[in-house]
Amino acid sequence: MRSTESFPEVRHLVQYTGRGGICVAKGQTVRVKASARKGYFVIEAVGPDGGTRAVAVKKKNLSPLQPQLF
Repeated sequence: MRSTESFPEVRHLVQYTGRGGICVAKGQTVRVKASARKGYFVIEAVGPDGGTRAVAVKKKNLSPLQPQLF
């Protein structure tokens, strides 16, 4: 049976904490572009050169954004 949990939803901003690369280990705010297979999601991250990159990541590395003041 499928889980009814809908986190993360496509087009939402989330926090990614991964192993490095363009998404630093301490966390980076990214946008979810699509749901992929077997617990993976495609996210859009801004690289160090200012360009955006699409990266496939595991759901366990995504978490909701914390409440922030702007």
